[in-house]
Amino acid sequence: MNSGNQHDHQKNKHQTDHSGINTGLTRLNFATGGWKGGDLIILASRPGMGKTAMMLFFAKTAAAAGYPVCIYSLELSDIALTRRLILSGSDISEDTFDSRKMSWLEWQAFTREIQNIANLPIHIDDSPEVSMNYIWAESKVMKMKGKCAMIFVDYLQLIDCGPDQKDRTGERRRYAEAARQAKLISKNLKVPLILLSQLPRNPGQREDKKPLLSDLGIYGAIERAADVVAFLYRPAYYGIITDASGKSLEGYGEIIIAKNRDGGIHNVPFCHNKSMTKIFDYNP
Repeated sequence: MNSGNQHDHQKNKHQTDHSGINTGLTRLNFATGGWKGGDLIILASRPGMGKTAMMLFFAKTAAAAGYPVCIYSLELSDIALTRRLILSGSDISEDTFDSRKMSWLEWQAFTREIQNIANLPIHIDDSPEVSMNYIWAESKVMKMKGKCAMIFVDYLQLIDCGPDQKDRTGERRRYAEAARQAKLISKNLKVPLILLSQLPRNPGQREDKKPLLSDLGIYGAIERAADVVAFLYRPAYYGIITDASGKSLEGYGEIIIAKNRDGGIHNVPFCHNKSMTKIFDYNP
């Protein structure tokens, strides 16, 4: 991916545009005003809900608008993330790609998207052991080079937060400190930082499976540092495939804005394809 251009004209845009970076979803732009410099955004969900897919959607949208993004991936390699980015633009499922049974037209689309992604200002760092100090140092250098207008970290529970502390109080303290440092990075570099987080608590017998702030459990302390806390929810994940009126919920999801320091609480609907390589506005 392109990391050589300085994007000077875009740098001026970053300094003067107060409407925020486009999220890629119309209703989410309305709810948040776009991603704003200095804000820490927590994006949390249970495993398998699609956090990384949503992160890549946000990153690609920002990069396509000329905002250089830095992704710190502690789970997937840069090759795996780049592949997902390419598939998202070529509308090819991961199963189709893995089976090597793509049609000629799909191969052409895949090849075109390789070039498109290569030209986007996306920097992926997949260093295995990453601390917030490392993210701060690397992002500061990238910012000075004009290559960091937005930061993504995937994800909180894999960050090196210092010595393990077995008791719950110690764990809370570690993750609260990581979130505090993430907020300082976004504030000092004047860029939005999206920090992904797992939800450790199952909704159990709760009829409404939509996540709540209380579901953050021992990670609840990160809420205090965050400007925005958003949860990812897909009803089909729980086998809920129709709504009360019988309408299909396949390919339907919601971004639940549970905390919004500069705005209200919102449920933002979105649509996605089966493999979640493509995400787009919900149009009932």
